[in-house]
Amino acid sequence: MNLTEDDVYRATTQYRLWSYSPSSLASIRDETNANAAKRVVEAIRRHRSSTATNASSNGAEPAAADHDSTEPAVDCLTPAESALLLTHYLHILLTWSSTRHSPRAFPFPSAVGATAVQYVRRFYLSNSPMTYHPKAIIATALFLATKTECAFNSVADFSRKLRDDMGLKKMTEQEVLAPEFVLTQGLRFTFDVRHPFRGLRGGLIELSAMAQGDSDALLLPAFANGGETTGADVQNEMLALPLPQDDEYDGPSAVKSASDLDKRVGAAFTRADALLQEAALLTDAYFLYTPSQIWLGAMLVADEPLTLYYFSTKFPAAESDEVIKAKKAKILAVLQACATMLREWEWKPTPERKEELKRIDKKLYKCLNPDKKDLVGLNAAVKRGAAEAGASGDGEEDNTRAKKKRKLEDEGDPFGGPLESKNGEGKKES
Repeated sequence: MNLTEDDVYRATTQYRLWSYSPSSLASIRDETNANAAKRVVEAIRRHRSSTATNASSNGAEPAAADHDSTEPAVDCLTPAESALLLTHYLHILLTWSSTRHSPRAFPFPSAVGATAVQYVRRFYLSNSPMTYHPKAIIATALFLATKTECAFNSVADFSRKLRDDMGLKKMTEQEVLAPEFVLTQGLRFTFDVRHPFRGLRGGLIELSAMAQGDSDALLLPAFANGGETTGADVQNEMLALPLPQDDEYDGPSAVKSASDLDKRVGAAFTRADALLQEAALLTDAYFLYTPSQIWLGAMLVADEPLTLYYFSTKFPAAESDEVIKAKKAKILAVLQACATMLREWEWKPTPERKEELKRIDKKLYKCLNPDKKDLVGLNAAVKRGAAEAGASGDGEEDNTRAKKKRKLEDEGDPFGGPLESKNGEGKKES
């Protein structure tokens, strides 16, 4: 059986668990927001009742609001307000993650910050900022990404960097670690993130070879016509391509040689890479499109004529084939939709946006779930409860666990062998 790259991607958790249509994505967010708002109202009501009861037992005069028959209404965040606030904190996360965003940032590879951003975006599909404030999650997401992307820092060094260079004067190791299990639960324990960066670099190499007239770059369906097309033919076709007409184009003003063509390819790569480093991360692109679609969409924004020519080389030259035409049109429509999303993305700290963020942050302060504010305390309580449960167990149970452990080790597999389902087949990943 021959597996294509598409077959391999469809087997990943990113495709199976984190790919959506625009309508389903909006529905999930609306449902998450509604459920969170309901829980927040109930938690705040319990908190007010508990506070009033404690005040009465201590002989204090109840607050004026306690004399009213109705409590003040809880004004919860809307999905749009949650999205705007989350994007603000994700932008902050990006400024921490790489020196390309800030000279005082962590010197991590771009994949670390990109993975951290996707962890946060995935987490807030099933959780709301009203339950877990983003400022309590983003540092943990970045720390987790350093481990999954093989750029690990010790938690001591990581928290020290946040305190000394990122302005988080009170950040402690406990605050970095406390939300980690909650975050991994929200991620459904799936840590793999497929990015479009590698595909873009591969496209750059291929286009550069085509621009130089390299015959090795002609292993493409469009030129599989008995060897009649040469590297020089491809180079001449690329030289004849019109230049982009948008104001953001930063390549040569005229393309008359292989050197000019190579500069044009390089300019397109630079602009596309910038889109992947911010616009692709802070929009829903990862939820709606595959990595290949994202980088090709970014290239369409960067240099549409060049990208359309490159795209055309991926299909057989038989233009009369209606099946091929329909497939090309379908794929191109998806790429254009992705390009539109990336092109229209804009995040500027305008005075109006700053005021709106201040308003939303104040609103969140009043509708934040009081049961989830102290994540460090909650984490400590969970650990303390587990320790107490272990200490209260009888010696026979402890001995049984020790015997099972020794038996597994004696059998040579400390992990107990493969998991089996009821029908005897390997257990499918959830």
